[in-house]
Amino acid sequence: MNTKKNRFNTLELLLQWQGQLTSTELSKLTRTSIDTAKRNIQGYNRLYPNAAIYDVSQKCYIPSPDFKPQTSDCQLHEYLKLLNEHFFLISTVQNAPYSANSYIYSINPPARNIQPHLIRKILKACRQKLRIEVEYLSLSNDEFEVRIIQPHSLVFDGNRWHIRGYDERRRRYQDFNLSRFQGDIEFEGQGNNGMEHDFDWHTQVDIVICPDPRLSVAQRTCIEQEYQMQAGRLVVSCKAALVNYLLLQLRVESYKNKAVAQQIILDEQCRLSLRPYLWHE
Repeated sequence: MNTKKNRFNTLELLLQWQGQLTSTELSKLTRTSIDTAKRNIQGYNRLYPNAAIYDVSQKCYIPSPDFKPQTSDCQLHEYLKLLNEHFFLISTVQNAPYSANSYIYSINPPARNIQPHLIRKILKACRQKLRIEVEYLSLSNDEFEVRIIQPHSLVFDGNRWHIRGYDERRRRYQDFNLSRFQGDIEFEGQGNNGMEHDFDWHTQVDIVICPDPRLSVAQRTCIEQEYQMQAGRLVVSCKAALVNYLLLQLRVESYKNKAVAQQIILDEQCRLSLRPYLWHE
Protein backbone atom coordinates (compact mmCIF):
# COMPACT_ATOMS: atom_id res chain seq x y z
CA MET A 1 0.00 0.00 0.00
CA ASN A 2 1.32 3.46 -0.94
CA THR A 3 0.84 5.03 2.50
CA LYS A 4 1.85 8.49 3.59
CA LYS A 5 4.75 6.98 5.57
CA ASN A 6 6.03 5.27 2.41
CA ARG A 7 5.79 8.57 0.56
CA PHE A 8 7.72 10.30 3.33
CA ASN A 9 10.36 7.56 3.01
CA THR A 10 10.65 8.28 -0.72
CA LEU A 11 10.81 11.99 -0.03
CA GLU A 12 13.66 11.52 2.43
CA LEU A 13 15.56 9.21 0.09
CA LEU A 14 15.54 11.94 -2.57
CA LEU A 15 16.70 14.59 -0.11
CA GLN A 16 19.36 12.28 1.30
CA TRP A 17 20.88 10.91 -1.90
CA GLN A 18 19.89 13.29 -4.72
CA GLY A 19 20.06 16.44 -2.64
CA GLN A 20 16.92 17.80 -4.24
CA LEU A 21 13.19 17.19 -4.27
CA THR A 22 10.38 18.31 -6.54
CA SER A 23 6.67 17.51 -6.43
CA THR A 24 6.89 16.28 -10.04
CA GLU A 25 9.55 13.67 -9.26
CA LEU A 26 7.87 12.65 -6.00
CA SER A 27 4.58 12.12 -7.84
CA LYS A 28 6.32 9.87 -10.40
CA LEU A 29 8.11 7.76 -7.82
CA THR A 30 5.07 7.37 -5.55
CA ARG A 31 2.63 7.03 -8.47
CA THR A 32 0.38 9.79 -7.17
CA SER A 33 -0.84 13.08 -8.60
CA ILE A 34 1.30 16.20 -8.42
CA ASP A 35 -1.26 17.78 -6.06
CA THR A 36 -0.93 14.79 -3.72
CA ALA A 37 2.85 15.04 -3.90
CA LYS A 38 2.67 18.73 -3.01
CA ARG A 39 0.46 17.94 -0.02
CA ASN A 40 2.90 15.25 1.10
CA ILE A 41 5.80 17.71 0.94
CA GLN A 42 3.79 20.30 2.86
CA GLY A 43 2.80 17.70 5.45
CA TYR A 44 6.40 16.59 5.86
CA ASN A 45 7.56 20.19 6.28
CA ARG A 46 4.96 20.76 8.99
CA LEU A 47 6.19 17.72 10.91
CA TYR A 48 9.90 18.42 10.33
CA PRO A 49 10.23 22.16 9.65
CA ASN A 50 14.05 22.14 9.78
CA ALA A 51 14.59 19.27 7.34
CA ALA A 52 14.22 20.85 3.89
CA ILE A 53 14.65 24.31 2.40
CA TYR A 54 13.06 25.58 -0.82
CA ASP A 55 15.74 26.81 -3.23
CA VAL A 56 14.19 29.45 -5.47
CA SER A 57 17.02 29.41 -8.01
CA GLN A 58 16.81 25.62 -8.52
CA LYS A 59 13.03 25.50 -8.02
CA CYS A 60 13.27 22.53 -5.72
CA TYR A 61 13.67 21.56 -2.08
CA ILE A 62 17.15 20.80 -0.81
CA PRO A 63 18.20 19.25 2.50
CA SER A 64 18.99 21.74 5.24
CA PRO A 65 22.43 21.59 6.91
CA ASP A 66 20.68 19.90 9.86
CA PHE A 67 18.78 17.36 7.77
CA LYS A 68 18.47 13.89 9.28
CA PRO A 69 16.09 11.17 8.06
CA GLN A 70 13.12 10.85 10.40
CA THR A 71 10.97 8.08 8.91
CA SER A 72 13.54 5.54 7.67
CA ASP A 73 17.23 4.60 7.75
CA CYS A 74 17.63 6.05 4.25
CA GLN A 75 20.33 3.59 3.19
CA LEU A 76 21.83 3.89 -0.28
CA HIS A 77 20.55 0.45 -1.31
CA GLU A 78 16.98 1.68 -0.58
CA TYR A 79 17.48 4.61 -2.95
CA LEU A 80 18.87 2.32 -5.68
CA LYS A 81 15.97 -0.09 -5.18
CA LEU A 82 13.53 2.81 -5.53
CA LEU A 83 15.08 3.90 -8.82
CA ASN A 84 15.29 0.35 -10.15
CA GLU A 85 11.62 -0.31 -9.37
CA HIS A 86 10.57 2.91 -11.08
CA PHE A 87 12.81 2.25 -14.07
CA PHE A 88 11.30 -1.23 -14.47
CA LEU A 89 7.75 0.11 -14.17
CA ILE A 90 8.02 2.83 -16.81
CA SER A 91 10.25 0.85 -19.17
CA THR A 92 7.71 -1.98 -19.30
CA VAL A 93 4.59 0.17 -19.24
CA GLN A 94 5.71 3.31 -21.07
CA ASN A 95 8.84 1.97 -22.78
CA ALA A 96 10.89 4.97 -21.68
CA PRO A 97 14.10 5.13 -19.60
CA TYR A 98 14.34 6.86 -16.26
CA SER A 99 17.22 9.29 -16.68
CA ALA A 100 18.26 9.32 -13.00
CA ASN A 101 19.04 5.63 -13.27
CA SER A 102 21.28 5.85 -16.34
CA TYR A 103 24.43 6.60 -14.32
CA ILE A 104 23.81 4.29 -11.35
CA TYR A 105 24.73 0.64 -11.64
CA SER A 106 24.59 -2.39 -9.38
CA ILE A 107 25.82 -5.94 -9.84
CA ASN A 108 23.20 -8.60 -9.26
CA PRO A 109 24.15 -12.25 -8.69
CA PRO A 110 22.80 -14.85 -11.13
CA ALA A 111 19.25 -15.91 -10.34
CA ARG A 112 19.04 -19.23 -8.51
CA ASN A 113 16.49 -21.94 -9.27
CA ILE A 114 13.66 -21.01 -6.87
CA GLN A 115 10.25 -22.60 -7.41
CA PRO A 116 7.24 -20.52 -6.26
CA HIS A 117 5.11 -23.57 -5.42
CA LEU A 118 7.83 -24.75 -3.03
CA ILE A 119 8.07 -21.36 -1.33
CA ARG A 120 4.31 -21.30 -0.73
CA LYS A 121 4.39 -24.67 1.02
CA ILE A 122 7.55 -23.86 2.98
CA LEU A 123 6.04 -20.62 4.30
CA LYS A 124 2.89 -22.49 5.27
CA ALA A 125 5.02 -25.02 7.15
CA CYS A 126 6.85 -22.20 8.94
CA ARG A 127 3.60 -20.50 9.94
CA GLN A 128 1.83 -23.66 11.09
CA LYS A 129 4.89 -25.53 12.47
CA LEU A 130 4.48 -28.43 10.05
CA ARG A 131 6.94 -31.16 9.12
CA ILE A 132 7.56 -31.58 5.39
CA GLU A 133 8.96 -34.34 3.20
CA VAL A 134 11.31 -33.10 0.48
CA GLU A 135 13.72 -34.46 -2.10
CA TYR A 136 17.06 -32.77 -1.53
CA LEU A 137 20.40 -32.89 -3.32
CA SER A 138 23.42 -32.13 -1.15
CA LEU A 139 27.06 -31.82 -2.17
CA SER A 140 27.85 -34.87 -0.07
CA ASN A 141 25.56 -37.14 -2.07
CA ASP A 142 25.29 -37.71 -5.83
CA GLU A 143 21.57 -38.48 -5.74
CA PHE A 144 18.46 -36.79 -4.39
CA GLU A 145 17.55 -37.94 -0.89
CA VAL A 146 14.17 -37.94 0.80
CA ARG A 147 14.42 -35.79 3.90
CA ILE A 148 11.85 -34.90 6.55
CA ILE A 149 12.46 -31.47 8.00
CA GLN A 150 10.59 -28.86 9.99
CA PRO A 151 11.43 -25.42 8.57
CA HIS A 152 11.07 -22.33 10.72
CA SER A 153 12.64 -19.49 8.69
CA LEU A 154 13.33 -18.44 5.11
CA VAL A 155 16.71 -16.68 4.83
CA PHE A 156 18.42 -14.62 2.11
CA ASP A 157 22.15 -14.50 2.82
CA GLY A 158 22.94 -11.82 0.23
CA ASN A 159 23.55 -14.34 -2.53
CA ARG A 160 21.15 -17.27 -2.19
CA TRP A 161 17.97 -18.33 -0.41
CA HIS A 162 17.88 -21.13 2.12
CA ILE A 163 15.57 -22.43 4.79
CA ARG A 164 16.55 -22.98 8.37
CA GLY A 165 14.96 -25.99 10.02
CA TYR A 166 15.24 -29.25 11.89
CA ASP A 167 16.51 -32.28 9.98
CA GLU A 168 14.97 -35.45 11.44
CA ARG A 169 17.57 -37.74 9.89
CA ARG A 170 20.54 -35.92 11.37
CA ARG A 171 18.60 -34.79 14.45
CA ARG A 172 19.84 -31.23 14.31
CA TYR A 173 18.98 -27.78 12.99
CA GLN A 174 20.67 -26.86 9.73
CA ASP A 175 20.31 -24.92 6.47
CA PHE A 176 18.88 -26.21 3.20
CA ASN A 177 19.67 -24.50 -0.10
CA LEU A 178 16.33 -23.83 -1.81
CA SER A 179 17.81 -24.33 -5.26
CA ARG A 180 18.55 -27.98 -4.46
CA PHE A 181 14.98 -29.11 -3.90
CA GLN A 182 13.29 -31.34 -6.46
CA GLY A 183 9.69 -32.32 -7.08
CA ASP A 184 6.89 -31.36 -4.73
CA ILE A 185 6.66 -31.01 -0.97
CA GLU A 186 4.42 -33.23 1.13
CA PHE A 187 3.14 -32.18 4.55
CA GLU A 188 3.81 -34.69 7.33
CA GLY A 189 1.76 -33.27 10.20
CA GLN A 190 2.64 -31.12 13.18
CA GLY A 191 6.20 -30.90 14.40
CA ASN A 192 7.79 -30.37 17.81
CA ASN A 193 11.09 -28.85 16.67
CA GLY A 194 10.27 -25.24 15.94
CA MET A 195 12.31 -22.07 16.09
CA GLU A 196 12.08 -21.93 19.87
CA HIS A 197 14.39 -24.96 20.22
CA ASP A 198 17.01 -23.78 17.72
CA PHE A 199 19.79 -22.66 20.09
CA ASP A 200 22.08 -21.19 17.41
CA TRP A 201 19.19 -19.19 15.96
CA HIS A 202 18.57 -17.46 19.29
CA THR A 203 22.23 -17.00 20.21
CA GLN A 204 23.62 -13.56 19.35
CA VAL A 205 27.36 -13.27 18.81
CA ASP A 206 29.63 -10.34 17.98
CA ILE A 207 31.76 -10.37 14.86
CA VAL A 208 34.77 -8.08 15.33
CA ILE A 209 36.69 -6.97 12.26
CA CYS A 210 39.74 -4.73 11.97
CA PRO A 211 42.18 -3.64 9.27
CA ASP A 212 44.80 -6.14 8.17
CA PRO A 213 47.85 -5.32 10.34
CA ARG A 214 50.14 -5.84 7.31
CA LEU A 215 48.76 -2.60 5.84
CA SER A 216 50.53 0.72 6.33
CA VAL A 217 49.22 3.20 8.89
CA ALA A 218 47.69 5.32 6.13
CA GLN A 219 46.06 2.27 4.55
CA ARG A 220 44.63 1.13 7.88
CA THR A 221 43.23 4.61 8.45
CA CYS A 222 41.55 4.41 5.04
CA ILE A 223 39.95 1.07 5.94
CA GLU A 224 38.82 2.36 9.34
CA GLN A 225 37.11 5.30 7.68
CA GLU A 226 35.47 3.11 5.02
CA TYR A 227 33.93 0.77 7.58
CA GLN A 228 33.21 3.49 10.18
CA MET A 229 35.38 1.69 12.73
CA GLN A 230 35.87 2.95 16.25
CA ALA A 231 39.36 2.58 17.71
CA GLY A 232 40.29 0.39 14.76
CA ARG A 233 37.45 -2.09 15.24
CA LEU A 234 33.95 -2.69 13.95
CA VAL A 235 31.57 -4.88 15.96
CA VAL A 236 28.63 -6.46 14.13
CA SER A 237 26.01 -8.45 16.02
CA CYS A 238 24.69 -11.55 14.27
CA LYS A 239 22.74 -14.74 14.92
CA ALA A 240 25.15 -17.61 15.51
CA ALA A 241 23.28 -19.60 12.86
CA LEU A 242 24.11 -16.93 10.26
CA VAL A 243 27.73 -16.18 11.18
CA ASN A 244 29.29 -18.00 8.22
CA TYR A 245 27.13 -16.15 5.69
CA LEU A 246 28.10 -12.78 7.12
CA LEU A 247 31.77 -13.75 7.06
CA LEU A 248 31.39 -14.68 3.39
CA GLN A 249 29.85 -11.29 2.68
CA LEU A 250 32.69 -9.55 4.48
CA ARG A 251 35.22 -11.82 2.69
CA VAL A 252 37.01 -12.71 5.91
CA GLU A 253 36.21 -16.42 5.89
CA SER A 254 39.68 -17.10 4.46
CA TYR A 255 43.10 -15.43 4.63
CA LYS A 256 44.67 -13.90 1.51
CA ASN A 257 48.39 -13.66 0.84
CA LYS A 258 48.39 -9.95 -0.02
CA ALA A 259 47.29 -7.34 2.51
CA VAL A 260 45.68 -5.10 -0.12
CA ALA A 261 43.56 -8.07 -1.22
CA GLN A 262 42.64 -8.97 2.36
CA GLN A 263 42.02 -5.41 3.68
CA ILE A 264 40.04 -6.53 6.76
CA ILE A 265 40.46 -9.50 9.06
CA LEU A 266 38.49 -11.17 11.79
CA ASP A 267 39.88 -10.30 15.21
CA GLU A 268 41.76 -13.35 16.50
CA GLN A 269 40.01 -13.46 19.87
CA CYS A 270 36.71 -13.16 18.04
CA ARG A 271 37.63 -16.05 15.74
CA LEU A 272 38.38 -18.22 18.75
CA SER A 273 35.04 -17.38 20.35
CA LEU A 274 33.20 -18.12 17.08
CA ARG A 275 34.97 -21.44 16.47
CA PRO A 276 31.96 -23.59 17.57
CA TYR A 277 29.87 -22.02 14.79
CA LEU A 278 32.39 -21.89 11.93
CA TRP A 279 32.19 -24.33 9.02
CA HIS A 280 35.93 -24.65 8.42
CA GLU A 281 37.31 -24.67 11.95
